[in-house]
Amino acid sequence: MELYRDIAIVDLPNKGVGVVALECIAKGDVIARWFPHDTRTIERVVESLDAFEQELAANDNANERNILLNHSWPTSEGRIVVGAKDAVFGSINHSSPPTVMHAFGASVWTTTACTTLNVGDELCYDYNL
Repeated sequence: MELYRDIAIVDLPNKGVGVVALECIAKGDVIARWFPHDTRTIERVVESLDAFEQELAANDNANERNILLNHSWPTSEGRIVVGAKDAVFGSINHSSPPTVMHAFGASVWTTTACTTLNVGDELCYDYNL
């Protein structure tokens, strides 16, 4: 992980945890680059939605299923990413409209501000993109 802007995981009322800006971040600024092979960022990548659904169905623990659902997201290639627990990338919440965009490349993912973020503003990504 390479952080280019000052951000932090914080407790958010009625949401659990999320990621906020600790400095002003201009629209278009690169916030971070993530490496999918880095287990501090990404626990693993599931190759398809079908495989992910099979994994969920096989798990009898409702709490573990909920955590898995809340810390996983689809990529544009149809894979499902499972974020590392307590990692910044996996703590970015959903919002439509989003405040950040992720560009998923084969060896690096880049997070960019799609709106100007002020100190305390939450970084949110639209999981449906």
